[in-house]
Amino acid sequence: MPDFKLPSPSQTLELTHNGTLAKHFRITLSWLGEKVGTGFLDSIFGKNDPVDLDLSCILLDRTGGLLETVWFGNMRSRAESIQHHGDRMAKSTDDDDASPDEPADPERIDIYFDKISPQINTLWFVVSSFSGQPLNKVADVNFRVLDMVKRTEVAHFTLDTGLNKHTGTIVACLHRQSLTLEDWQLSYYNTPINAKTPIDLAAKLAAWSVGNLHSINNTNLS
Repeated sequence: MPDFKLPSPSQTLELTHNGTLAKHFRITLSWLGEKVGTGFLDSIFGKNDPVDLDLSCILLDRTGGLLETVWFGNMRSRAESIQHHGDRMAKSTDDDDASPDEPADPERIDIYFDKISPQINTLWFVVSSFSGQPLNKVADVNFRVLDMVKRTEVAHFTLDTGLNKHTGTIVACLHRQSLTLEDWQLSYYNTPINAKTPIDLAAKLAAWSVGNLHSINNTNLS
């Protein structure tokens, strides 16, 4: 049995605008580093180890079956509809959504909706702590959704990690409302889960999904 319970989403967002959906979106993740206490003992014994968070995308079909996982070890889906930019631990100016004043977030995944196979029903975006810190020890974790056609930010979530003593979280899901290209909805969860690698996360999420087909297909994940 999966070691997590996925509640109903805390927020949902329709990605269509005036009945149309931009063909290119980007999902990004950023963070400041490891939290260090401000007390006297913290100033003596405290440490600030490097934090390596990984953003991954898990592709499931309508039955909840695992199709593939896009992560830094597999950077492109088979149809190249989902593309990972690689593993980074700091913001960079070396990207098309960056500038010297606003560096790009370290973890980035592109979604090309016009290339997504009809077989794909849900795209789950998950975060795992490869460096091993529980997420309540990581400062200022931000998850953003960008419309790369209009060059605008569609959604911005600062993850509440204060009570998350796990090394992973199920952040959000993009799922089809119907079989049309335009009909996708974003649901935000931020549900803690114990997993250090994207492969661990994919296996646990797929196991949960197969037992919750009705919930996934009707967006009621209680």
